[in-house]
Amino acid sequence: MVLNNLTKLYAATAEFQSLSASGVRAFTIEGISPSAFPFIVATSFNTLKQQTIVVTTDYHTMNRFVADISAFVNEDTIFPFPALEVLPYEYVNPSSSIERERITALYQLLSGKPVIVVATIESLLRAIPHKEFFLKKGININKAEEYPFEVIIETLINYGYERETRVDRYGQFSVKGGIIDIYLPNAANPVRLDFFGDTCESIRYFDPMTQVSLEHVQTITIYPRREILLSPSEKEKIQKELIRGDSNLNQQAVSSLQKNNVPGIYDLFPLAIETDTLISFAQNPHIFLCDPGQLKAKLSEIERTYHQLYNHKKETTFCLPASQLLHSDSYQHIEPQAVKLSPFITDSNNVWQLKSIPSFQGRIQDVRSECAKRIEEGWHIVVSTSFEGQARRLYDLFNEFKPQEQFDTYNPNKHFGIIISNLHEGIEIGSIKTCIITDHEIFGKSYRKKKHFKQKYSKPIDTFLELSPGDYVVHINHGIGIFKAIERMSAGGIERDFLVIEYAEGDKLYVSLDHINMVQRYVGLDGRQPRIDALGKKSAWNRIKERVQQSVEEIAQDLLKIYSQRKALKGFQFPPDIMWQEEFESKFEYEETPDQITAIEDVKDDMEKSQPMDRLVCGDVGFGKTEVAIRAAFKAVMAGKQVAILVPTTVLAMQHYNTFTRRFADYPVTIEMLSRFKSQLQIKSIKERLKAGAIDIIIGTHALLAKDVHFKNLGIVVIDEEQRFGVKHKEHLKKLRLLVDVLTLSATPIPRTLHMA
Repeated sequence: MVLNNLTKLYAATAEFQSLSASGVRAFTIEGISPSAFPFIVATSFNTLKQQTIVVTTDYHTMNRFVADISAFVNEDTIFPFPALEVLPYEYVNPSSSIERERITALYQLLSGKPVIVVATIESLLRAIPHKEFFLKKGININKAEEYPFEVIIETLINYGYERETRVDRYGQFSVKGGIIDIYLPNAANPVRLDFFGDTCESIRYFDPMTQVSLEHVQTITIYPRREILLSPSEKEKIQKELIRGDSNLNQQAVSSLQKNNVPGIYDLFPLAIETDTLISFAQNPHIFLCDPGQLKAKLSEIERTYHQLYNHKKETTFCLPASQLLHSDSYQHIEPQAVKLSPFITDSNNVWQLKSIPSFQGRIQDVRSECAKRIEEGWHIVVSTSFEGQARRLYDLFNEFKPQEQFDTYNPNKHFGIIISNLHEGIEIGSIKTCIITDHEIFGKSYRKKKHFKQKYSKPIDTFLELSPGDYVVHINHGIGIFKAIERMSAGGIERDFLVIEYAEGDKLYVSLDHINMVQRYVGLDGRQPRIDALGKKSAWNRIKERVQQSVEEIAQDLLKIYSQRKALKGFQFPPDIMWQEEFESKFEYEETPDQITAIEDVKDDMEKSQPMDRLVCGDVGFGKTEVAIRAAFKAVMAGKQVAILVPTTVLAMQHYNTFTRRFADYPVTIEMLSRFKSQLQIKSIKERLKAGAIDIIIGTHALLAKDVHFKNLGIVVIDEEQRFGVKHKEHLKKLRLLVDVLTLSATPIPRTLHMA
């Protein structure tokens, strides 16, 4: 919601006031860019704080809308409601991620809180159980009240939750002694219920990775994991209808009804449950239809598909008519009361000044000219990108406009700003004289930074759960022992489970499950048994820890000495990027990855400092490390410095030579290669020209480290796969690091390479 302030400014305009005066009902806005749809909805939501339902054409458009509107409103208030994304009558269920998004959106609407639910036309039409079906399923758990512990576990199983040893994703629960962890569908983090007997002593949300408590609450409501949870009587109704048929599919469905997750239940539940649509779950919502023309075309396509599939399947298996799965008339019901957002013009009285931004296709000077012209006319310019590396690049490119250095806030008082947001396209907002330009319009390329990555953490508790009596374990404070058992004991008047670890001379250590992160499985050489440590002062573990600590301190002192010397050195401070650098980078034929741009900006920032650069760029083969080196080399050459590219093999030298030659073809840069592919006469000539400064970029193997190789004005050394060089060569490279900027590229981040960086 970095651009939340823009919606406040826009809410005061005559354009928006006309919408507000209509009660956000039965209103049409025409001739606006589709990129403005989220901005209009966000302004309405931020101003009126009313439940809002947005209807889009398909899954892709829905996700794009969700990403765009997050730039203007709090992300915690935005919920997608996708279609099932499976064909009807195929008797398969949607993915767990779609199930979660759907049921979360439904329960958010039922809560009555002001939220934005973004749906597709299909998810709007598709039949779902009526809201009373959902309301009666919620179970409230309050702190300090009593609940049958085993009944809660049974209820979770009946509600479709999967019992696991550790919860790390939606729809799971685990039981550890008197603790129940649940990952609810409507929560960002799992919740932990701590029971003493049948009394709920505490309720708190926690981080599933670190297990650290985040927030204590007084009450929670447990909802079913799935959208459709059948009671025994409802199962019986469906079963009777299916038994009438005699197909194999029907027989399989009858047998699967005894389970909670029935394949194809979304195609069968209308047999036993009254149906409704998404709209009925909201309380007096504001409804926005994005591009009604496209929505009607999509509606016709969906109806046609459902009817065709029904006619094809009904002869061989039991199928409900399409009219029972689709509420086609719901669109006609909401259309008269909805706000229609259309890019086309049919009535000039309803045209708002919200236009798209043309693409500059990497012509940076044109962008500068347009921004300067707009600012002179009193406009505000907001440049948006989805990741920090690109933001820093844009800051350097448009530094003349003095943008703010923080990218997570927007200052409406400044005429030029750079922000990080998920916007896909820009908007020209004429009524408040503001232009939002994305990096897509500036460079002509779409840069999308992944919002979430899979993270790997150590999981001590998983290791514990895999233990068997007799396994060796390591306690961080007491060393190696033998796992014996798990015993339930009373400590401080509270019963807890304890891990029992046996040490030398039969001594035993009891570790509470609350401190299980201090214990790990012992990992050693196969077939070799470790020495068991003793508890107390006799333990050799303490002496080992002291020696390790001493070694760490020595390494730290060495590193401190090296870096203090490096800080004291004064290297060449490269100037900021010039126009040729911008032009050179814009000619890159591929779309840079966000991490690639971040690496490029980090390298160029280091080069512009007074201390010599020593940076390691690590990435897999084919992920663009060479382009990082090419741009650093271009920057050095433009500053009048020479560049040395050092590679371990002749073949790699030839590959780099071809790549550099192609990229620098349009510029007066001299590039040569020094390797065994050259004759002795050619090598002699190259060395003489290198010494005279006639060669800008030299690419070679370890031959570049020979004593008779001299540079006139060396500025940067690029080392590719340093770990493949010998010890003597590495000592030479260490000396280079004290003299010039060094950029190391590696696809194998072994400790030695990281240590030298």
